[in-house]
Amino acid sequence: MGLTTVTLEIKNPYDPNKRVEEDFLVDSGAAYTVLPKRLVKKLQLKPNYSQKFVLADGTKIQRKISSAFVKFEGREIASPVVLGEEKDSPLLGVLTLEALGLVLKRVFESFIFARRTPWTISPRMNAKANTYFRGVKALNF
Repeated sequence: MGLTTVTLEIKNPYDPNKRVEEDFLVDSGAAYTVLPKRLVKKLQLKPNYSQKFVLADGTKIQRKISSAFVKFEGREIASPVVLGEEKDSPLLGVLTLEALGLVLKRVFESFIFARRTPWTISPRMNAKANTYFRGVKALNF
């Protein structure tokens, strides 16, 4: 399996004229979307609070959290984002991914629009997960 990247448009929620378009690595192990410092500066995002994280290698870090509008394939949603440092990579995390109604299909390395049901917030929590992918359209990259 290879890496999946997508092009996202990110906007400042308080000034939507401040926008950037960037390729993001889809990281199904990351909760938050990460914006590198250069994008944070362009967007002039302000932090709301700080949060501690543990990276995959066990390293503990602290980063500031803000909000941004994230747009993909015509869908746009407000999402929490990590205000990254200089060396942080642009990552699309699962909170934004699911807020956009998308899931990563690892077999095909593509996205599909998720079918929502009244009894679930996340397809992983759905007891009827075996029917989850029936009748949904795949978005291949």
